[in-house]
Amino acid sequence: MYDGSSRSVGESGIGARQLALIHTYRQMMEQQLRLFCEVQRGILYQLPGQESLHIRLQRNARDLAEALRRFYGPRKTEEAASLFSGRYRLYIALLQKRSSLQPEEADQLRRRWAQNAGEIARFLSVINPFWENGEWRARLLTQMQLLETAYELRAEARWEEELDAWDQLEDLSLQMADYFSSGLIRQFLFA
Repeated sequence: MYDGSSRSVGESGIGARQLALIHTYRQMMEQQLRLFCEVQRGILYQLPGQESLHIRLQRNARDLAEALRRFYGPRKTEEAASLFSGRYRLYIALLQKRSSLQPEEADQLRRRWAQNAGEIARFLSVINPFWENGEWRARLLTQMQLLETAYELRAEARWEEELDAWDQLEDLSLQMADYFSSGLIRQFLFA
């Protein structure tokens, strides 16, 4: 990771390929977070263009999976795409049920979303020994909790608290991105 000094990439111990990988995952996770926020806003305020946002969020799931292809091949890429896309579909459906005041259905979706988080964590820990199941599961569940908290705070017009939740989500997203890239760097040892 960049330490803020003026040293060159080579002097910092980070190779150009490693830096590119770190940048790729950080960019994708930041896009994911931005899209989560826009989807929340669109559903809560019933804004036009929601379908386009949902499609773009699904593309982010595909992009995240495709970034794994060169490491794990097409079969694992498809499995990852299915899990990530499922997570995003459940997120959208949960918000829609919450927005339309259907708490029982929202609770069912929340349980399925948590189950999906466990499936993603297991999948990632199986394909990479440097990605721990418990670590991924904790991060994904924390992300779920913070996303729902941000939604609630926005719905209640508690703006400052909502911004705090999004700040926490941003930190978590960057941690998740770095966990992705560090696991790949450690497993495949590229300099």
